[in-house]
Amino acid sequence: MKKFFLAGLAVLLLTLSVLCLVACNDGPSPVVAEKIVFSVEENGVKVIFLDADNRSETAYDGEYSAEYLDDLIYFLAGKDVLKAESSSSQYGSFFTEIGSLSQSDNNYLYFYTNLDDYKDVTSYALTETYNDVTLTSVSLGASSLPVKAGAVYMVTLVSF
Repeated sequence: MKKFFLAGLAVLLLTLSVLCLVACNDGPSPVVAEKIVFSVEENGVKVIFLDADNRSETAYDGEYSAEYLDDLIYFLAGKDVLKAESSSSQYGSFFTEIGSLSQSDNNYLYFYTNLDDYKDVTSYALTETYNDVTLTSVSLGASSLPVKAGAVYMVTLVSF
């Protein structure tokens, strides 16, 4: 009888341990990697690559033609500024690679902006800082995120 009690207790403790680990999932967490910034100005856009140590390199500084963020990424890919791979879905473009950022296993591309109307307001929202501007993860996909003068967009990798 004592063996059954101990076996049952062991199973109960193991089950509780697994449930605690699952319940502790706080949503996405940043992956240390390159970040890509799109800084939109009245007459152009700057594309800045930030490495893991936040050293920057301006990859493009010029005119653009785009209504939405996915259009801007495709435009820049067409200019050989960055590499971009995506698939199409009923919700728009689903990017799997932008620049050197490539999703794999549990790592996914994540978009951020300084535009208040498009910021994620859930408890899973993440923030990044670029040039003293706080960027918040977006609530929309790149196909629905308008490109506006004064806006800053960032792409990073997160892990779920």
